[in-house]
Amino acid sequence: MKRFLIYISVFAFILQLPVLLEVFLPDNFFTFRPGEAINAKYTAIYGPHYSNKRLTMEEVAGFSIKTPYQIKRKTTTITDKIGYRNRILFENPDVVLIGDSQTVGVGSDQDEIFSEQIMDSLNLKVYNIAAAEPKELFQLIHDSLISKPKLVIMEKIEREIPYFHFDMSIRTGKVSEILKFISLNPITNKISEYTSKYFRNYTPHYLRAELVGRREFPKSILNDSIFFLESEKSEIKLPDMQIQKIADEYIKLDRYFKANKIVFIFMPFPNKETILWEHVPFNKQPDFLNKFISVLEANQVKVINPIPVLNKCIDENRNPYIYDDIHYGIYGMKSVSELMIDEINVEIKAEKK
Repeated sequence: MKRFLIYISVFAFILQLPVLLEVFLPDNFFTFRPGEAINAKYTAIYGPHYSNKRLTMEEVAGFSIKTPYQIKRKTTTITDKIGYRNRILFENPDVVLIGDSQTVGVGSDQDEIFSEQIMDSLNLKVYNIAAAEPKELFQLIHDSLISKPKLVIMEKIEREIPYFHFDMSIRTGKVSEILKFISLNPITNKISEYTSKYFRNYTPHYLRAELVGRREFPKSILNDSIFFLESEKSEIKLPDMQIQKIADEYIKLDRYFKANKIVFIFMPFPNKETILWEHVPFNKQPDFLNKFISVLEANQVKVINPIPVLNKCIDENRNPYIYDDIHYGIYGMKSVSELMIDEINVEIKAEKK
């Protein structure tokens, strides 16, 4: 019986060895991108990443791994003490950016993300709380981690716009206090990080991708090095009544911010297929976003529309997207950041009047 227990223990240890290695090896040992390496998926309390990290690595986009089109790019990712992609936590920000992986800056160096480019141009404190929904801003305010900003820009990728629902429920009471303590205490924070690394189970996925690659993604008909996520399936075709119903959720959100005396601006992130529509190919550029923006503006919701500047990039033969990914590349990040800077300047001038 004793020998049997020894065998079982050895076998269990062997099974756990890859997981234990993953816990104690460098964050990016079994990953292709910084966002994967420091993703606090299972233990995130505030930001989506491990806190106080500075990770520099050669990253590879998921669409082209183990193909002749694989592109490596050296990037640095920095996170603050609550796990958002900022150099520091601004306790009294002027501007807060809310969004998905595009506002996080997947595929971009720290200096290229929206918040950094805005701060380089304007004498403002810009705090990035992506990936997040609006209620997470009010969680930070409730927990006294930041004060109420003057202005919020919310970015959302086109394909996810129809699925947003207005929800401002946040944690309160003892639960909020305990989770805040766990997040800010160095010991409990580190335990949370190791726990997340234990459960994420990246090793088999990494090895499979290294050996056989990831699933195939659709390509451009004009350029084999340009990959899409959904290709022709990306187009959103909805009747006007349904578009209005979707917009109503964002109109509620705008009213909520106005009630809290915060300027709210919505900024859609067009699907790659919407801008590179001729590569899909579509017969014409999908028009869901333009219809949606028109409804928002008719209801006094402020919107930054990036479609014209992204189309201009295409006309000038400057692809605004990463070739083997859905996110903006250097040209897209710069062009859209300039739009945001212009809009913030408009709001600053309006406030001074």
